[in-house]
Amino acid sequence: MKTTGALAALMLLTGCVLAPVRFEREFSTVEPVGTLAERVSATIRIEAATRRVGRQEGLRFELRLANISRSLTRIRTDLRPGRLVLIEVVKSNGTYRRSPAPAKHRRDRDAQFHHATLQPGAFVGGHYVLRPADPIWRLEPGHYRVRVIYGNYQPVCPASPGLTEADIKLLGEKAVVRVLTGMIASNVEPFEVVGD
Repeated sequence: MKTTGALAALMLLTGCVLAPVRFEREFSTVEPVGTLAERVSATIRIEAATRRVGRQEGLRFELRLANISRSLTRIRTDLRPGRLVLIEVVKSNGTYRRSPAPAKHRRDRDAQFHHATLQPGAFVGGHYVLRPADPIWRLEPGHYRVRVIYGNYQPVCPASPGLTEADIKLLGEKAVVRVLTGMIASNVEPFEVVGD
């Protein structure tokens, strides 16, 4: 009897939930698209010992894009939200939020050349901090789920940041690298926002 009570207390202190929370709305289904979906997986992992976060704190999580194929795979890696990455959050009552997408496609030279060639089993990733009180999220206390969507629809990117537009025109295909295109969704991770 004492073991059960101690286990329940430990679970309560560490943020474990004894019963699953019912969600009125789930995320929309994202059908994997393009060659990207055949060769790359997206996984998120919350980086805290507890999945509870105060409104003024930050929920830290990591996104990993892994090569699940048996050959070299090249992907674009500008993993800032609003570029190739969209972060989505849904509350148990159905309230939905997402990171802002760019107003229109940006032709930012800094972002165009970010790419990586991944060996089979290799991955690249990014770290994110979701702050519940941030104006783009406005998350009130409650139970939530988070997921990330990664998508790229540009099949080529400059091979080097040192290339100018004139260099690319002059060199043509030799100045660019081909990258996978398509869209994939990560796993879904639960978390809880608590009052401060």
